[in-house]
Amino acid sequence: MTENIQSTWDFIRHFSISPFRKFLPDDQIKTIAKGIKKLRDRKFTIVSYTWLLILVQLDNSIESLDELIKLKWLTLCKELRVAKGTKPVTKQALSRRNQDTPAKIFERIYQSLVNSANQVISSPLYNGGCLLAILDATTLDLAARLISKFPGGTNRSHKIMKAQARLHLDFNLLKGIPEAVVITEGKTNEKRKAKKLMRRHRGSVIFIIDLGYWCFEFFNEIHQRGSYFVSRLRADCRPKRIKQLGKGDWLVQIPRKGGCKKKNTYRLVCVKLEGVGRCYYLTNLLDQNKFSPDEIALLYRKRWQIEIFFRDLKHVLRLTRFISYTANGIKIQIYIALITYLLIKLISYEAAQRYGVEANQISCYKAVKAIGAWMQHKILLFYNNSMTQEDYNELLLLIIKYAYNELPKLKNDIKERLQSEVA
Repeated sequence: MTENIQSTWDFIRHFSISPFRKFLPDDQIKTIAKGIKKLRDRKFTIVSYTWLLILVQLDNSIESLDELIKLKWLTLCKELRVAKGTKPVTKQALSRRNQDTPAKIFERIYQSLVNSANQVISSPLYNGGCLLAILDATTLDLAARLISKFPGGTNRSHKIMKAQARLHLDFNLLKGIPEAVVITEGKTNEKRKAKKLMRRHRGSVIFIIDLGYWCFEFFNEIHQRGSYFVSRLRADCRPKRIKQLGKGDWLVQIPRKGGCKKKNTYRLVCVKLEGVGRCYYLTNLLDQNKFSPDEIALLYRKRWQIEIFFRDLKHVLRLTRFISYTANGIKIQIYIALITYLLIKLISYEAAQRYGVEANQISCYKAVKAIGAWMQHKILLFYNNSMTQEDYNELLLLIIKYAYNELPKLKNDIKERLQSEVA
């Protein structure tokens, strides 16, 4: 079946929620919703509303919203065992739900899934007991009518302000999941939100930071809290070299505006990268034995993982196309995209555990396509019966066969197991 996986998105129109419901039970959704607001539970319940949005997020490629809702509602009616003859959900009903349902419900669902992922996904601490975290943000363009709720940046050529939402993320690099998110309008100061996300940590953490967060006070606070950072050196910064530790390795002090006498000693390393040239990195990881210049450069290159996450969020889960024109609806859809990503991550991790491979090497894009192809193959099963463990094991096998990036490098015993299960 792997060879027949299509390269287009057409097959995803028959996505199923069955593989995801074991990680997000219906009772959990109801309990979280009741704790925030008592909602009217008629045909369009909070459970069916949540799963409808997840299905819409997985297939956000159909041009007509009416057609999109109709197709997804038919799938839900079968899997949630909705009574026969129930009228399909309308676009107006979805719009009312987007306005009346608090986004806080989906924020709590997202947080509960993060807690579940942290308990399930195990990963060793990095090099002597440190967590690895990436602090970064991404901008989402919105409809112009939302400019009063989400004012963003200006167009450089025409100086016209755009409507934008901004996601500020604390990304756990070792587990590959976004552990915390803050949603604001596009004009929000990124450094303030990054500080807020940084302060939620306790213990030793290595923060990998982009140049957009370059700030002496930020570096100083990380240092004072007993944590560490790795950042590129800003082009206009002229650090004062105190002592040379080795080739391309110095202890330095960073000059501050205003002539403040309080100065921390940091470390500046220079690494020559092929095709790039010399790159300079600033850090407070002063132990040369644990962290060589090449190790520090490697740490910073790991920041690319959050760029892959942003790509998956925008182009695999189609967060660039919003189905709501209200501030509450926009926040709900952002949380739904994050929830969907975590559900895919949990299934991928279970597949990785079953076959003894690295979960971080499973592509989210290919995993989504594998799940879609599996659903197309099993579509009649969910219209008549429920999913069995054997069916679920077949899905895990397909994810490894198609979505694992290092498949050619697998050990012979794992390859033999894969071949025997296919047979």
